[in-house]
Amino acid sequence: MKIKRMKKNLLFLLTCLIFISLCTPLQANELEKQQPERKVITVAILREEGINNENLKDEYINGYTHEYLKKIEQFSPVKFECIFYNPIDEEILDVLNQVKEGKIDLLGGILKNSGFDEGYLFSDLPYGYVSTSLLAKVDNMDINERILLEDDTIKIGVISKSETQKEYINNYITENKINPIIIEFDSNEDITQALMNNEIDLMIGRDTTKSEDVRVIVNLVETPYYFVTAENNEEVMNIINDSMRELKIINPEFIDDLYEKYYSTPYLSTSLTNEEKQFINELDILKVGVIPNDYPLQYFDYSTKEFEGILIDLMNLISENTGLKIEYVMLDNINDIKGDFESGLIDMLLGIPADYSRANRNEYLLTSAIVNLPVVRISNAYASRGSEIAMSGYLNLNKNFTVNYDDEDLFKKIAEGKYKEAYIDGYRAQYFSLYYPSVNVIPSVYENYELAIGLYNKHDYRIMSILEQGIRGISQHKIDDIIYDSINVNNKYSLMDYFRQNPFQSISIVVVISSMLVGILLLFLYKSNQMKKELEKERKKYEYLAQFDQLTQVYNQQTFKNKVQSHIEKKSSGSIISMDLDNFKNINDSQGHFEGDRLLEEFGKLLKETFGEYISGRLGGDEFMVYLDAVHDENYLRQLCGEFLLNLDKIEKEYELTISIGILIFNKSMDFDDLYYHVDKILYSVKDSGRNNIKIEVIN
Repeated sequence: MKIKRMKKNLLFLLTCLIFISLCTPLQANELEKQQPERKVITVAILREEGINNENLKDEYINGYTHEYLKKIEQFSPVKFECIFYNPIDEEILDVLNQVKEGKIDLLGGILKNSGFDEGYLFSDLPYGYVSTSLLAKVDNMDINERILLEDDTIKIGVISKSETQKEYINNYITENKINPIIIEFDSNEDITQALMNNEIDLMIGRDTTKSEDVRVIVNLVETPYYFVTAENNEEVMNIINDSMRELKIINPEFIDDLYEKYYSTPYLSTSLTNEEKQFINELDILKVGVIPNDYPLQYFDYSTKEFEGILIDLMNLISENTGLKIEYVMLDNINDIKGDFESGLIDMLLGIPADYSRANRNEYLLTSAIVNLPVVRISNAYASRGSEIAMSGYLNLNKNFTVNYDDEDLFKKIAEGKYKEAYIDGYRAQYFSLYYPSVNVIPSVYENYELAIGLYNKHDYRIMSILEQGIRGISQHKIDDIIYDSINVNNKYSLMDYFRQNPFQSISIVVVISSMLVGILLLFLYKSNQMKKELEKERKKYEYLAQFDQLTQVYNQQTFKNKVQSHIEKKSSGSIISMDLDNFKNINDSQGHFEGDRLLEEFGKLLKETFGEYISGRLGGDEFMVYLDAVHDENYLRQLCGEFLLNLDKIEKEYELTISIGILIFNKSMDFDDLYYHVDKILYSVKDSGRNNIKIEVIN
């Protein structure tokens, strides 16, 4: 009887499982049907560097407008499909008509004073701003805004038929009471040519137009730009407006961050006058006082024999931007700052709190803040036995807090439970938290505090003005990079540090690990001969797989980039070749990917045979690059590429395989991304002009 009951129960259970398995897909399908489809909105975007950039080679799109659309896509039930148009009058008018006819849903980058308000709806909010600016040649360092305001011989070019340009420049002249020389030209091309030929000093352009040839001196007028749709397409514009408002609430700084990313330069130019430059040349070396052992802000690294830290890197940039000559002096303490100034030991003090009462007492002047430090709270809830609250000696929060000038000791006492909690700046906290993992770092209610440079008040007042310009010449992105590198790269946390700071936990860990190591060691010795061979074989295999493209046997993208970057950091000259198969997609489509892969494999072998002594890599798809360290001979490069093209015919003549080649010869300091950007432009100029050719450009 029991066996029969068991059989019945098993049969019932099996029936239930079959029923559930049949129902589950139906439920999943029902859920899928309930998911609303995202409406596709087509957006026309101006094809322009910075605002938008379309890389047709790998179908990767980036740019200001595109990234903004991708962001607001997160807050809307739509999906944006981007199409691009060129800044040509005929194309712009055609796109406008297509928007009005409903063939295109949305148009980006439109100013409200464009003269076609009728028949169109503008977004409620702008999604960016463009400034009409005065531009100078990038290598003309003798021109800046302050010189413009002082020198009546400055020549500014304007378009004779552009009343808008004349209005902007006249307003600027009137407001600043200056009298530059205005020269009129027939077209913007004529003005640009005159600027390049040094016939004029300045021309009018936009701050959003990235160029290697010009830089912004001063912005004249800032104008917002909007999204536009047809006036009968209110549904689309309502979606856009709602999404834009939501983004503004969630991330009000997004537009500023986007502008910084796509339009600002890493280093802003200072606006030193010729007199200031002369003054700097005649100025003696300035001695900069460094607060001792102020990790990670400023300290002396005994292993490198160099001063290191966030503030040191910023001070070096200020020196580089202005030309000020500096040397660092390590102070024993900061108890007699006034005496250090009066004795001539130092001329300025680095990383002093922006406290004007303290500055007056010690007879130094304060610059603008060079770094802004967040205040955080640290605690150890598991170890806390005391009720005492402490703070770093660099802060001035509450007179009832215990002051501790040794930040590492502050962390140690929190870890040991001697302090209930303490307050310290976020950068020092992040640095020391690696050494004390038991200490928790928590945001606090206190406002950030600022560090500045203190300049002895008996020095020439012009030094302060120059320092301020040097500070202004450092972008926030550069400051963020320096902070990240100093906190996350320079922290060398060793096992001995952990043992020293956590003795009781360390003893237990040592006992457990020692027992495990003994067992592992015995096992390892038992099988050492067999395992050694296998491990060596596997190591070589994975080392090769990690560095080389498996199809073509040349370096993969990341390895190629790393090796080139390593070379150009040691030498700031050489050449780089970019190659792209012209009709490879047709071969893939007609003959299949297997045949395409075979051709790429042969291509890689030929690349190694021809350029064997140089660095070759596959950047992706049918794009290859070769880096030739310290090679500048144009004839030699053409000879190498010619030999490569001759051998290319040996692969497969029936496919009529051709390639486009762009070559960049450089004699200046550049990073890999700059090299890639320039040589890619050269390559695509070859492809645009008919393909199957070689083009060489030189950057000095």
